[in-house]
Amino acid sequence: MTYTTKHEYIVRPAFSEVDNYKCAHHSRHLVWFENARFSMMFDKFHISEEILQKYMFPVSDVYCKYYEPVRFGCDLVVRVVMEMDDAVPLLKFQYRILRVGDGKLMSKGKTTHVITDMEQNILQGVPSEICKAIKENEGEKECL
Repeated sequence: MTYTTKHEYIVRPAFSEVDNYKCAHHSRHLVWFENARFSMMFDKFHISEEILQKYMFPVSDVYCKYYEPVRFGCDLVVRVVMEMDDAVPLLKFQYRILRVGDGKLMSKGKTTHVITDMEQNILQGVPSEICKAIKENEGEKECL
């Protein structure tokens, strides 16, 4: 069964993330994607660190398109949409980074993550404890 869910994460670029032009380095967008992704796992799905230490989620694909430079002092919201098919060991995320206030699109991107055990063996599907946490959040769908 396929699940799609959304999450928002607020970020304010730190002074250390900007250059002499007071613009955030382009690599920070990927870090903000990652922070938003983990916020979704911990804050929305309440997946414990103990569970996450049983599995690895290496990135198999990443994409980012930049539209506007992010300036120091600019509050941002990272909107994340996660898609998961419980029979396939992949998690797919889409991101949009928007400037708070006017909603201006700063960047958008996506990542795909393969789910493996700690020995880097690809699993047969999404682990039951992760699927259960997502199911409880969604409330209406069954997991394998």
